[in-house]
Amino acid sequence: MTPAAPSTAYDLELLKEPPARGTERDHGWCYGLPPGIAQEQWPLSPHDGFPMQHCFTLCIPEQYRTKGRDLVALTMFADQQHDDPKEVEEVAEYLAADTVGPLRRADLLPFWKYRLNRHPMEFRMRDAIDRNYAAIWLTEAEFTGPLCTPPDLAGNLLLQQNPPPSWLEKGLARAVFDVRVGCHDSNYENCDGLEQKYWYRLFGRIPEVGHNAYGIAIAAREGDPNVGKPPRDEILHADEPGNYIQPYGKEGEAIELKRFHGRNHLGGTMFPSQWTPRYSPTYLEIEEEFGGFNFGAGNGQLDLATMAFEWACG
Repeated sequence: MTPAAPSTAYDLELLKEPPARGTERDHGWCYGLPPGIAQEQWPLSPHDGFPMQHCFTLCIPEQYRTKGRDLVALTMFADQQHDDPKEVEEVAEYLAADTVGPLRRADLLPFWKYRLNRHPMEFRMRDAIDRNYAAIWLTEAEFTGPLCTPPDLAGNLLLQQNPPPSWLEKGLARAVFDVRVGCHDSNYENCDGLEQKYWYRLFGRIPEVGHNAYGIAIAAREGDPNVGKPPRDEILHADEPGNYIQPYGKEGEAIELKRFHGRNHLGGTMFPSQWTPRYSPTYLEIEEEFGGFNFGAGNGQLDLATMAFEWACG
């Protein structure tokens, strides 16, 4: 059944403080660790076998719960966004096989366990340059459950051709910060103009080493005429005329839709960096800081109805 179109859009703000878990203000978090899953369910990279980085866990407002009322949150993972590992062919072939099959060697045990215990609400996505993403819908009990640490695969002989991704040791926030700030002084004692850099202002400090999470604030968006409308491009989607207002067309400019540009949000007016995907009204649009993604200075969109994911560079 197609879910009803939402009547409210929501803006999402990355906070400079930890999530307020267990309170009414707990809307989820970016970076840190995912809740409510077992280590055997942590999505593994189908490219090199290491755990995928946890980007965010978001409590989804009721109108955007496309997979059922009982599934109240979404946790999303991405393949190593800032490393460039080589493919581990034996692992890639094993994870891509149609059947689990018998173990050919003991080092495949973690991947065998993952395939047997894969979360029933896990969705896999792959982008145009073959990077992998995974998202898991969570119940209330899972969302409020204990945090899960990533499986330790550093000693696995199959994975020795690549170093472990840096986020496993540093935590994702610190690993992304180190890459984006680009200061060669690892202690940042001699990094000129540090406080003026975007990623420093984003966190309000140098993120500490460790799997530290940053809370998410959610607020209803006012004055967006595109709430409940599937985003469409008048050229790309000319076969599907609708009443979606283009943000940079005459009508959109007249009502200053560009004031919503650059926000992380659920529903409403979409601002893709390049093309407009043919998505449902129940979609999530995120900027790079919403979990340390590498979108080439662009942004990404996830259709919560179909679980299709796209991004484009800026």
